Amino acid sequence: MLGFDRMHIKPEDAFHIIEENDRTAYLYHAPVGAMQENEVSVTVYNSGAVLPYSMRTRGYETLTLEEGSAELTAAGKRCVIEPGDMIQIEPYMPYSLKFLSEGCKLRELFQELDRYGSHINMTCIKNMNAGLLDDETFMKGYQKELIRLPEPEAVTADKSEMPMVMPRGKGWVTFSAKGIRMTLKVGRWQLNGNKEVWEYRIDRDRGFIFSGQNPDESIYAVCEGKMQVEAASRMFEAVAGEFICIPQFTPFKMQASEEGAVIHDYNCKITLFRAMEEIKTESAKEGADPAAVRAKYFASNRLHLLDAYEA
Repeated sequence: MLGFDRMHIKPEDAFHIIEENDRTAYLYHAPVGAMQENEVSVTVYNSGAVLPYSMRTRGYETLTLEEGSAELTAAGKRCVIEPGDMIQIEPYMPYSLKFLSEGCKLRELFQELDRYGSHINMTCIKNMNAGLLDDETFMKGYQKELIRLPEPEAVTADKSEMPMVMPRGKGWVTFSAKGIRMTLKVGRWQLNGNKEVWEYRIDRDRGFIFSGQNPDESIYAVCEGKMQVEAASRMFEAVAGEFICIPQFTPFKMQASEEGAVIHDYNCKITLFRAMEEIKTESAKEGADPAAVRAKYFASNRLHLLDAYEA
C-alpha cells in the first residue's frame, strides 16, 4: 500500500525503472494483495519497437496510449491506436503492438501479472545464473504463462470494430451529473469481477467528496487538465501525466481546477455501474423523489457529488 508521502505521484517519482534496448518502463505502483492488483506503470517505446504476437494464460492488462501512435493486431484485424485510446487485454486474448513513432508512451494497469516481481526475478537470473537464459526447457517453464504465437494475416479495420479497444471518449455507458460525465471504460466482467475502470470528464470546480469509509486505495490517472485534491491535511494540484493515490480509509475531496479535466479511476471497487443504473430506474418511477433516491445510493457507495446529480 502507498502511504501519505505518495498521494501525489509525478513522472519523476517512479520507484523502479526497467531499461531495455527499445523501451524504458517506469513503475509507479507495485502490485498488491492476492490478486496482484493495481500495478501501474508507464512505458516509453522507440519507433519500431514491437510487443510480439502472444497471449497470457492469466492476468489482465488495461493499456492507454498517452503519446504517439501504435498498430494493434488482434482477432484477425489490424488498426491504429492513437492518444487516449484504451486497450483491454484478458487471458487467452492474443495480440501484438508495433509502435509507429518515437517516444510512444503507454500507461499500463496490470492485475494478476506482477511485472515488477518478474523483472526482479529475471535480474537475479542474469546476475546469478545467466546460463539459464539459454536453457530452453527452463525458460519455457519459467515463462509458461506467456505463449508466443505466429502473427496471423490480418485485415485493416477501424478501431471501433476491435472488441478490445475503447476509443478516446467512448465507453460501455455514460451517465451525466451536473458538471461531470462518468463513462464506464472497463466493466467488472472484464477484470475477473474485481473492480471497474471509469473515466470522469469534469467541469471546473466540480468533483467528488469521499467519506473515508473506503477499505481500498483510490488510484486516479490524470489524463487532461488539472485536479485539486484535499486529503490528510494536505492540498495539492495534480496535472496531466500524474497520479493521485489516496490511502484506504482516508476522507478526501477532489475537484477540477480548470475546465474539461479528465481522470481515469483505476480502482473502483464499489459497484458504481449498478448504482448508477438503479438511480436512473428508481428515479423514473411514479412518485419517486429523485433527490432522496440519489442520496440513498450515493451514501451507500461512500460517494457524494459536489453538486446535484442529473439523471
